[in-house]
Amino acid sequence: KFYASSRGAGRMRGTGIVANDAQRIATWDNGVMYCEGKEVKITNCIPNNIATNKTAILYGDPSSVYVGMWGGLELATDLATKAATGGKVIRVFQDVDFQIPQPAHWSAIQDLTP
Repeated sequence: KFYASSRGAGRMRGTGIVANDAQRIATWDNGVMYCEGKEVKITNCIPNNIATNKTAILYGDPSSVYVGMWGGLELATDLATKAATGGKVIRVFQDVDFQIPQPAHWSAIQDLTP
């Protein structure tokens, strides 16, 4: 699958396969974007500010990513931070690790100019 920010997906959708051609490198079909027959997932977890307002596009196999969650959701009440006003601060913690054991399954364009 491809992974792109909304800006990167817009760039893919607006770029022709050949200059001055109406056919684009990414197309919509039933509400899903495709590039080279592969699905394009649009996520704003991909930064738009790489090297002076450039964006990235990732391509890879999501089944090759290991995700581990350690423990449960931890909630803590902080009574000291807003003690003067009688307020409370709730702090939420969740520990998650990611591992990509085979980096060759992934590639990236890191300097796409939107």
